Amino acid sequence: MQRWMNIDASVFKLRVGPNYKKHGKKESSLPAFYEVVTFDYYKCDTVHSNIASIINLPVPKHISPHPDIPSLFIMNYIVPDIKAAMMSPPSEGPCVQVVFIAQLKQEVVEVLKNMDTAPPVYKLFAEWCKHGTEHPQYKGCVVRRCLFLPRLHTLPDIAVGNAR
Repeated sequence: MQRWMNIDASVFKLRVGPNYKKHGKKESSLPAFYEVVTFDYYKCDTVHSNIASIINLPVPKHISPHPDIPSLFIMNYIVPDIKAAMMSPPSEGPCVQVVFIAQLKQEVVEVLKNMDTAPPVYKLFAEWCKHGTEHPQYKGCVVRRCLFLPRLHTLPDIAVGNAR
């Protein structure tokens, strides 16, 4: 039985600039560029940073026309499977790897076909895909992170914490 689903990205309120600190304005997110097509987890003896090199990837339904924007977006969350100590270095040992694979949506492919007329968010994403953490804008910042926002719809049914 499937225990997850893609949701409308507009349910998430995102910071809007300029001057977010002053105005505190938030607006609904634009539609997501990708939709999750598979979600798996693997119990591993060691960390596999490039998990895509050892798993079977789905064939993307929609191919990106942009050289820097991938047709598949792979998120690999690594959860150590050892008792953690407060000041210990990151573990390369036993872990659980939670892997989400998302594919580019067809409507995004259509926009990417003409970047000259694409909204700024598409150009920003293309820049991020091309340069990632090497971009001068990120120098000295905390990078290599992804915000994962799950949304639980039936909390009492899944018995988490004090929910009954």
